[in-house]
Amino acid sequence: MLLFNTINRLRSKGEGKGGLILLFERGFMKNEAEISREKEALKRFVIGDYAKIAILEQLAKGEWCTLGELCRIAKNYDKYIGPVRVSTILLYIEKIAKDILEKSEGGTLIKWRVKPEKVKVIEECVEEVKTRSYRKTI
Repeated sequence: MLLFNTINRLRSKGEGKGGLILLFERGFMKNEAEISREKEALKRFVIGDYAKIAILEQLAKGEWCTLGELCRIAKNYDKYIGPVRVSTILLYIEKIAKDILEKSEGGTLIKWRVKPEKVKVIEECVEEVKTRSYRKTI
């Protein structure tokens, strides 16, 4: 919401392109090099781990997923995975690629999803990882 208010305020002042530079300086927008670095770091994090790939693939659909759903999906590849490890994976994904996940907490139910504007990037990342020749076996 803050981003849209800032953009609208800059448009109303007629700052145009200078406003975009201001948004970069304030950290609202990332340059291509930073996005590329985050994407590569995310690929390195999930490559070779079927459970991580499955979690990221489910999140890339853009729908809200509960922690239990993500655990069930990951258990198909690693029978020892549980809510703690899935939560840790989600936190690492958020740390590696900042502002990519949304978290919704309602009572005892926690849901995660990839932000709608980032879905395409994550889908591409998942497809690249799935087509790589090196993948660990479980």
